[in-house]
Amino acid sequence: MKKIFKIILFTPFLLAMQCDDDSTESTLIFNDYNVYITPQSSFSVNDTIWLEGIVSSKAYDLAINDSIIANRSTGDTFSIMKFIEPTQSSNCKDAIDKFELIYNIGLSTFLPICENAQMTLHSEISNDNLSYKYKIGLKALDPGDYVVSWQNSIVKNENRNEYIIENYPIEHHANQIGYNKCGNVSWRFLNESDKEYYFSIE
Repeated sequence: MKKIFKIILFTPFLLAMQCDDDSTESTLIFNDYNVYITPQSSFSVNDTIWLEGIVSSKAYDLAINDSIIANRSTGDTFSIMKFIEPTQSSNCKDAIDKFELIYNIGLSTFLPICENAQMTLHSEISNDNLSYKYKIGLKALDPGDYVVSWQNSIVKNENRNEYIIENYPIEHHANQIGYNKCGNVSWRFLNESDKEYYFSIE
């Protein structure tokens, strides 16, 4: 009975702390990651494509109207898709299982809505505390044409090999990429996005 009583007393305290944390986080505005990918358009099976993301460790705090060093970074969500023969609505499908994931810096979690399409990378703070970074390798297992697409981040590679998608036009969605993620389809206009990187595995 004493143990139960202690838990009952302690629970409101935990909830209050959680509310305070949520309130603090809600006032912060984080920067988007800049992402750099191994600068090639073509790889062989068993090659590793490296994805590196970096973002400032500073976030803007609306509560004080100033920048602060954030005690955590936001996760960086992206999708790995393989191009398919276009249907009326899509031209690529979920393909995380076509790669072996190699973690160099940071870890990942998978989004339950479609674990084979989307994952979130969690970065680590640099030694000088100026930035958060992650680095993950995609070891190719299956030939084909692929696209890696970020939710918010910006791909900084000068050449993103956009010509590859020209081989997969969607009849009713011109100049768009159609993502089939576990049966759910969404689109993005190609000329409005710098969040994709295309490559081939041979």
